[in-house]
Amino acid sequence: MGRSIYLTEKEILALIDASSEWVDMMMNGGVPAMQEADNKLNDGLGRALKKLYKGRNGEKAYEDY
Repeated sequence: MGRSIYLTEKEILALIDASSEWVDMMMNGGVPAMQEADNKLNDGLGRALKKLYKGRNGEKAYEDY
């Protein structure tokens, strides 16, 4: 079940910044942190980021989700 959510450009940019920082921190952590980040990306976060990045620089990083 999905729903439509409308965000302002400022809100989209804030979500992109916060999520990118989180992914970077997790991927630079130890193996358990990297596995947790990978799990979250595969369980929906990657797809959500793909939608947030649509038409933006960095979109390609999430094209496989």
